[in-house]
Amino acid sequence: MRRAAALYLRVSTVDQTTANQERELRDVAAPMGCEVVKVYKDHGISGAKGRDKRPAFDSLCRDATKRQFDLIMAWSVGRSARPVAAGLGGIPFRDPRAADRSVSASAGP
Repeated sequence: MRRAAALYLRVSTVDQTTANQERELRDVAAPMGCEVVKVYKDHGISGAKGRDKRPAFDSLCRDATKRQFDLIMAWSVGRSARPVAAGLGGIPFRDPRAADRSVSASAGP
């Protein structure tokens, strides 16, 4: 059975694009047995901003609590994402470039 995956894409400036992030994440989703069901994009927003300043991330968090997907995939999962991931109801937050690294409420990297 394929797992439903959500993609979270973010760039810090409006001059940057999330296209490369989305392409790479989609390329690895299928071999991981995942179907991308929704893509969340925050453009021109620093990762240091809170959830209230990142509308797509806020939407992702709300949908995660509704269990609308099984897995969240992001271009990079940094230290700042770990506490947030813990609040996603145990849905794994996966950086596919580091296949052994998953962040969730129940397991750290």
